Amino acid sequence: MICARLRAAPRSTEAGQAIVEFSLVCVFLLLLVAGAVDFGTLFSQRLELDNAVRVGARYAIENPQLWTNNASPADNTIEGQIIYAGDTREIPNDDSHIAIKYYTYDKVANTKTYCGTYSVTTNAWVAANSIAQGTCISPGSLIEITVSYDYSLLTPLLQSIFGATVPVKARATMVEVK
Repeated sequence: MICARLRAAPRSTEAGQAIVEFSLVCVFLLLLVAGAVDFGTLFSQRLELDNAVRVGARYAIENPQLWTNNASPADNTIEGQIIYAGDTREIPNDDSHIAIKYYTYDKVANTKTYCGTYSVTTNAWVAANSIAQGTCISPGSLIEITVSYDYSLLTPLLQSIFGATVPVKARATMVEVK
């Protein structure tokens, strides 16, 4: 008889307990879903950046001197190919986000030597170690494209842990054919 009374009495408090448990679990689940969305978007942006540097490097080996310092580069330039490949239009055309470097390659010693870069700031070739542009930009040389991008996190909790942005970088190197 006492057991029957104890079972009947808690029914009114069980509903309140379920709501409290649900609210605690719901907050955790929402944070988990928001983190998954952030991670998925970051991963997608990383894949788009990888594709952009490959497209830019592939274009650069065919057209090694088609540079531009325009903020909105045409698609017939190395920077334009990078920016318009995939969904990477937010990447600014400047030296801190897009780097185009050239290396000479010695097949016998299997070594590469940095010989110069194109600078958007000066809109000119910047030689390294006094190597002439004609020597560096020639068939068999290596062209390296590096693109850096800051991904803005969506979730405030992740922003407090990792900062407002997460740096993402991609690099591709190909051998010049022309």
